[in-house]
Amino acid sequence: MTESGRDSNKESETKLKFEVIDTGMGIKEKDLGNLFKAFGKIKQDDSSINSQGVGLGLNISNEIVKILNKDENEHIEVESEFGKGTTFSFVVPYKEG
Repeated sequence: MTESGRDSNKESETKLKFEVIDTGMGIKEKDLGNLFKAFGKIKQDDSSINSQGVGLGLNISNEIVKILNKDENEHIEVESEFGKGTTFSFVVPYKEG
C-alpha cells in the first residue's frame, strides 16, 4: 500500500497499487500509444498471438481505473521492453471499514 495526498486541502488517502507483470514478447515502443485506444489492436507478426480480440479490453480497464479514482488523470501505467515483457500498473483508493 502507498499513501499519497491529492492536494494540500485533502486529507492523505491510502491507495492500493496493483501490478501485472508479463514475461511474454513485450510491446514495441511505437505501439504503446495505441494500447488504450478503443479498437486499438496491435499488429503482431507472430501468428500464435490471439487475434480474436477487438481491442477494447485495455480501453475499458483504463476507464474503470479513472472512475474508481474519480480522477480523469489517473490511468493504467505501462512499461514494456520488446522481447522481454510488459508491466501494467494502476492505483485505486482504499478505505477501511
